[in-house]
This record gives sequence, C-alpha cells and structure tokens, in this order.
Amino acid sequence: MNAKDKLGTCFAQAEKRVQSIEVQIKEQSNRRIESLLATSASEQFSALDDPDLAPKDRIRLRRAVAADLRRVDLAAIAGGSSRIARRVRRIFQHRHRAAPTVILVFVASAFGLVAESYANSAQFVVANQELVLDWRLPSGSTTQSIVQAGQGLTVLKKFNGRILARTWIPGRGYATAAISSGN
Repeated sequence: MNAKDKLGTCFAQAEKRVQSIEVQIKEQSNRRIESLLATSASEQFSALDDPDLAPKDRIRLRRAVAADLRRVDLAAIAGGSSRIARRVRRIFQHRHRAAPTVILVFVASAFGLVAESYANSAQFVVANQELVLDWRLPSGSTTQSIVQAGQGLTVLKKFNGRILARTWIPGRGYATAAISSGN
C-alpha cells in the first residue's frame, strides 16, 4: 500500500468518525431540547445559549420562549376575576365582532380629519371688484389696504356670511381680514 492509499484510508476513517460524532451531537441536542421544552418558561429562557443545543434546536427553543411571552394572562393584567377582566376577555373572545367596529371608528376618524383639514385649507381666488380690507396683523394692530380687481387673494373659509382672507407677512406671521359677502 502506497502513501496515497494510506492517506485516502485515513481520510475515509476520519470522515466516518465526523459523521458518527455529528449524529451523537444531534441526538444529544434532541434529548436536551425535549427536556427543556418540558420545563418552565424561565428555565427555557435561561437555556437560550445552551452549548449542548444544535443551531436548529436553539431556534426552536427561541420560538417556544417567544410564544410563551406572547401569551397574556388577561386576568392577571386586569386584576383577577374583576368585572374589567371579564369585559376585556369578552372583547378578545369576540374579535370578529370587534374588528369591524375598530375599522369603522378608524375610518370615521380619518374622514373627520380630512373634512376638518379641507375646511381649514386656503383657496386662491381673484377679486372681481376693488375691495377695501381692514387687516388684523399678527401683532394685534389693524391696517387698511385696497385689493384691486383682478388681484389674487387667499381665502380661508366662510362663517356667518363673511369670508376670512389671509396673507403672509414675512418675519411676522399671517394677517387676516373679514370680507362680508355683500362686497
């Protein structure tokens, strides 16, 4: 037998030993994970980095711990068997009924926000006649100016038959003026 054949034989024997050790590691990991899954969540948590576990079994243990953490004891949160706990339990037991209600509240709230933001949105209009406006400045004082026919004006909203116009004064803020509908 030459050196090449001896080396090939050694490699084959080493490969068989590695495979048998891998099988032993898997069996030991399986026994360890089964014993850990039968223990409490705190013991499982403390064994998350157990060196006896194979990577796949470590992932399995992490998922088991995560599932235990997701379980919430509603009675413990709401104070035992109080009225609140029963009510909370009832809501979660009937999620199929609660979901449409939550969606309806969300949609109604969103609609209300959109309607309110639209009502407070400014629109740009062109004056069809000359207007004399009393502007209330951000400082609280008033000043008078003339808006020529054909000049643009930012209109905020109508209230009590009046229209609220506004303009931005750089460095000071918005000035507002009320325009009666008769103008």
